[in-house]
Formats: sequence, structure tokens, C-alpha cells
Amino acid sequence: FLFVYVNSEHLSGNEDQSQISTSLMKNTRATIKKEPNLSYNNDKYYVSGVPQNVKVSLIGPSGLVKAAENTGNFQVKPGTHTINLKTSGLSSEISARTDPEKIKVKISKKGQASFPVQVRYDSNKIAKEYAAGVANSNRQSVKVTGARTDIKKIESVVADDNLSDNVKKSVSRNVLLRAIDENGKQLDVTISPETARVNVPIYLASSHKKVPLLLVSGGQDVDG
Repeated sequence: FLFVYVNSEHLSGNEDQSQISTSLMKNTRATIKKEPNLSYNNDKYYVSGVPQNVKVSLIGPSGLVKAAENTGNFQVKPGTHTINLKTSGLSSEISARTDPEKIKVKISKKGQASFPVQVRYDSNKIAKEYAAGVANSNRQSVKVTGARTDIKKIESVVADDNLSDNVKKSVSRNVLLRAIDENGKQLDVTISPETARVNVPIYLASSHKKVPLLLVSGGQDVDG
């Protein structure tokens, strides 16, 4: 631990052990972002509404704060719950506070199903006299996990390619997948894999060119 800490601070070789100890014991303040660590039976339940990260403010000896990590957990009961976030794994010499201190989550019976991927784009974005071929994705189908009630609501899994205006060239890029209901509303579910490589071929549909007109006669001559 001392080796890692000394390297991170770039301490010179001239500092003696007392200087290092003083630096380690001096109180400091730090704010870090951590993903909440949920403790529940994920084979039976699905939890939605959990933020990707929460802020954790730490106060304590400098060396301990730099090495600190935190987790949070809660018991599972179906329904909507307000959860108090708690830190664990910290030294008793460090005080910690999370922001937010509480989160509201929804705990539901877990559901899972596979759905085909539908590629969508706005044809109005294609330049005049150009057209699009058949759009395709490298993902034929994906697995969707979520609350059973939300899985039943899924109308389709879509890959929306937001084309730029007056596009004249074929487009190929990674697109984030979304599960939507019959009204087009995005559902809070987990899609695996969460992205797809989408290809929209675009080509010149029409062109103009001046050509000479050549009259070629045929058949029998007529008197006169």
C-alpha cells in the first residue's frame, strides 16, 4: 500500500519515513463516483430505476481515503421502494456520505425473451435523386431481460440510425438498441448485446445526360 501511495504522489527519495507517515495521516476530503452494488436474487427479480453512479464524499486520513472503495445493498421485496444507500468496506477512521442518500427503485418478477432487431431511419434525410437499399444489422436477434410486465409490452427492438441531412453516401455505424411498446415508448429493460452494427446502403437513383437523336429508317420504300 505504501508503495502504491508513494508512487501516486511522486514522493522524492529524500523524504524520510516520518514525512511519509505525516502525509498518510493528514485528513483529506474526496468525492468519488461509484456504481451501487445491489444484493438480491437476480434469477428471480429484476430491479429498475437504479442510477448508474452515485457520488460518495469521504473524509479521513489521506492514505486511507485514496484507497477507499464503497458498496451498497438492500433486501428484495417486489414493489416500489425507497432505499437508503449505505457504504461498506471503509475504515472506521473515514466518514462517508452518499449523494443522493436515497434512491427509488422498482423490484419485479424477472422475465426474459428474444426479439428480432428492426433497423429504422428517416428516408427524408436522403438527398434528392438518391435512394436507400435494404438496411441491415449484424444482429439478427437479441435477448431482452426485465420485469415480466415490461417484457410482455415489447412491440419491437429497434436500431434507430439518425442520418444526417442530405446524405449521399452509405452509412455503417454502431447504434444503441431500444425496446419499445406499441406507442413507441422506450421500456426500462436490459438488452444483450446492447448495440448493433447498422448498414444503410445509399446510391444515386437517377441522373441526366444529353444524347444525340439518330433516326434509323426501315421497311419498304413508298412511292413518292
